[in-house]
Amino acid sequence: MTAQPRRRMPWKQLFAIRSFRLLFLAQLISSFGDVIHSLALMWFVYGTTGSALKTGGVATMTVIAKLLFGLPAGALVDRWNRKTIMLVSDLLRGAVVLSLVVVAWTTGGLPLWYIYAATFVLSLSGMLFGPARNAVLPDIVGSDLLLSANVAANMVGQLLMIGYTAVGGILVALIGPIWALTIDALTFFVSAGWVLLAHIPDTRELAGKAKLSLRALASEIKEGLAFMRSQSLIAFVVSVVILVNFGSGLYSALTPVLVQSVLKSGAAVYGLISTAMVVGSVAGSIVLESIFQRFRPSTLVFIGLGGSGLCTVLLGFVSSVPLALLLFGVMSFALVFNQMPLYTTLQRETPGHLRGRVFNIFGVLANISSPLAIGIGAWLADSFGVSYVYLLGGAIILLGAWITLQRSQLLNPINQPSQERLHEPSQPLAATSD
Repeated sequence: MTAQPRRRMPWKQLFAIRSFRLLFLAQLISSFGDVIHSLALMWFVYGTTGSALKTGGVATMTVIAKLLFGLPAGALVDRWNRKTIMLVSDLLRGAVVLSLVVVAWTTGGLPLWYIYAATFVLSLSGMLFGPARNAVLPDIVGSDLLLSANVAANMVGQLLMIGYTAVGGILVALIGPIWALTIDALTFFVSAGWVLLAHIPDTRELAGKAKLSLRALASEIKEGLAFMRSQSLIAFVVSVVILVNFGSGLYSALTPVLVQSVLKSGAAVYGLISTAMVVGSVAGSIVLESIFQRFRPSTLVFIGLGGSGLCTVLLGFVSSVPLALLLFGVMSFALVFNQMPLYTTLQRETPGHLRGRVFNIFGVLANISSPLAIGIGAWLADSFGVSYVYLLGGAIILLGAWITLQRSQLLNPINQPSQERLHEPSQPLAATSD
């Protein structure tokens, strides 16, 4: 344990920062919009076509957009003014959703190709908004409050996602998908207004920037990759996350199989497991925010990986519904201790002008093993049973915990930014005014 004094009421300090409050509200309202258009469009497609395949095409458009433009989007976030990116992203999403409403009202329907195209554009806009917000967060709150800011976003996001899904579903059921999309468009315009009011520093390095072209974007992506390779801490974080994501990916799509074939239960228990995981994540966020300064970062990450890995292994032996609910909840609780410190490390150790590229490259690398893991997990479940998949996945996560313990000296500087990286602003913006 470290001897650092505990800061008092970090959340009070966070929400005293006007720009953080505004971006926090913008994220909350735009997340609600994301939920509404996802529910409304899938409901509309299935209701008008009766095809599960065509309905799944809505989600497929989102995946395709991420695969094609994930890396270039990061370079654009570093090239353009990030406040402008968030503002235009919200306005574009609002306009796209509003166009769906106009087409539906004027023609009496929505062509399937137009829904797919709109979903594709909405996904692209979201890929710019998210990294831009994450890139400016360290400049707004400062290094000392960064983990608290991430924990706050995670905890409130988890809580509101339950309510958002319920309210979004009720809206679609009561007023129909088209009117629900009208409300959706308004959420993005409101979010844009809050972004407009926030004071966000511009940390771009414009000197020497080549004119925007595919060659220039490729060069800038390579610059982000070169930085990540040169930083031993970031390279270690990426390798651990890839390993752990592969382990968790093995069983990530197999919860329904576990519920039906092992727990001998139905959709109600499946829903309870999802609820238990959200409750666990929220509880973990509260505890982590209270204790993170008392422990070394490597200890927190080890607790997170060790606890979640152990719970996953135990799920391979469980046939009791109450015990399975407990293990899923504790697993989600523990994961917060891994995810928040590692992600905060990435934010702190990356220079401001590189954050867009580094965050998006990290996202691509972190998830690169997931599709392979899902396929392997499904094959293993069919061949040997789903319980063995949980055992294997948990063992891989425990391996990640052991590696973290062996390389703890790399993680322990999380609370003090690395000497290798460029100097970054360590103080938050003014608390009560911009």
